[in-house]
Amino acid sequence: MAILALDEVRSHCRLEPGYPAEQLTPYIDAAQGYVVAHLNRAVFEDQKALTDAQDALAETLGEAYEAYVAAADAAALVENPAQRQAMMDLADKRFADVQLLAKRTMNGIVVDGTIRAAMLLTLGNLFANREADVVGVSVAALPTGVPELLRSYRMVQMP
Repeated sequence: MAILALDEVRSHCRLEPGYPAEQLTPYIDAAQGYVVAHLNRAVFEDQKALTDAQDALAETLGEAYEAYVAAADAAALVENPAQRQAMMDLADKRFADVQLLAKRTMNGIVVDGTIRAAMLLTLGNLFANREADVVGVSVAALPTGVPELLRSYRMVQMP
């Protein structure tokens, strides 16, 4: 998922055009990942990408279910109860992960200015505050505004 472009990030952080991409990529990934995790839904660059991902859900879930059944069948053949349970737990976990991803994709959203701004705010904060210790400076925690920007977009999943 490459929603933020490298040139956009360099400009946002007020960096020279030749600033090394490999030094910015972890911040880009972290900012995008944070926002997507906070939203609890998949984020797509455009409507076509969202529609394509949603259209692939039935096949993805079908394949995941077939893999789950195969894993359950294999576990049933194992005599050792601890090993059998571990195999079933792993099968359950893998199937649950696919189901969660499917739910997030089904409720996916196309990136807009607000989501992009939240990603850039997060990235700017990560980049500007990349050192754990600050010497000789008075420090106060300031709100980033990111949760407030994303509040209306966030999917809250209840157990």
